[in-house]
Amino acid sequence: MSERQILVKAHGLTKTYRMGHVETTVLRDVSLELRAGELTLLMGPSGSGKTTLLCILSGMLRPTRGEVELCGVAITSLAEKFAAEVRRGNLGFIFQTYNLFPALTALDNVAEVLALKGMPQAAARQVAREALMRVGLDDRLHHRPGELSGGERQRVAIARAMAGNPALVLGDEPTAALDRQTGLDVVRLLRDQVNERRGVLLVTHDIRLAQFADRVIEIDDGQIVGDGAAHGWVGHDGKVLA
Repeated sequence: MSERQILVKAHGLTKTYRMGHVETTVLRDVSLELRAGELTLLMGPSGSGKTTLLCILSGMLRPTRGEVELCGVAITSLAEKFAAEVRRGNLGFIFQTYNLFPALTALDNVAEVLALKGMPQAAARQVAREALMRVGLDDRLHHRPGELSGGERQRVAIARAMAGNPALVLGDEPTAALDRQTGLDVVRLLRDQVNERRGVLLVTHDIRLAQFADRVIEIDDGQIVGDGAAHGWVGHDGKVLA
């Protein structure tokens, strides 16, 4: 088997915030690689630096020190305009709170994002329709978010993230607002999106999601304290995943 493509390469990431004379370091010399063909979980307690790391890996937040390459492009020192172009072309995002436009239908929520990326309107609607059908929402195309269940809204968010055919999908607690079964169904959908050209990274507190993962990265106090295969993974607290 050929070596999997490296989607993200991060080296020496440190993030420090300053308020007056007080400095708070939330990431400490973090280095990692993310590859296509893997669903990776980023786990750790609240305040451990998970979301900060996710934002830096995506280029939405700059580290105090360190470098990030996204799909072969060093984005850390890029001007925001160019970093945003790299993000649009390579990343899909899924959020805990869905981030859907309440006045738009499911179809328009997905098509609008594609149009913002420069896709012609007719093509955007066709791609959006196909993306929604792939997540099982063919009978909800013209429903607005307020007319959908939490699980259906998250499926719209997944369709929106996948519609641009990104190399890497990032999810920040995408199952936290869902009940247990719906959350597992959503992760199964994301598992199905992983292929030889695409990877998925999910920030989560939910250890049950590891049954769908290839890899678990554990972070605590801004440092990576565990990184290994999900099957049989032993956390730094001694918990073992069967």
